[in-house]
Amino acid sequence: MTREWLEVLERDASAPCVVAWVPFNESWGVPSLATDPVQQHAVRALYSLSRAIDPTRLVIGNDGWEHVVGDILAVHDYTQDATTLTSRYGNDEGARRTLGATQPHYRHIVLPGFERSDEPLMVTEFGGATFDPASDAFWNGYGAGFCYTQLTDTAQER
Repeated sequence: MTREWLEVLERDASAPCVVAWVPFNESWGVPSLATDPVQQHAVRALYSLSRAIDPTRLVIGNDGWEHVVGDILAVHDYTQDATTLTSRYGNDEGARRTLGATQPHYRHIVLPGFERSDEPLMVTEFGGATFDPASDAFWNGYGAGFCYTQLTDTAQER
């Protein structure tokens, strides 16, 4: 994985659209991140490697939840109620409460040992809809929003 990640960093280093490197997303590839120190070290190692290779860009160790290291606290929260989202992220007190107790997708946002300094808290995934022309199925599972997770995917995010 490290070899492939280095290839990604080299291949995309000059792409102006890359504003942050994200070696892990939603604990994919590190499914026991919350409890396994080896997986936590792997995330920290790829974070540090990415920062060493490209000190000009931000790095998010694991986007979405279960943060052990990162320049941004990136949260995936598909709550559809605007009032709930505002209470979670609309002010400092709500954000502190969210980081300490709220578990979007039943995951802790930060793991024990994460030392927060001045990283911004960002909701990096929300919004979305799916339409499957083959079955005329439409699913607006993420509610309203202006930021959709993907334009194409293989499951509900089509």
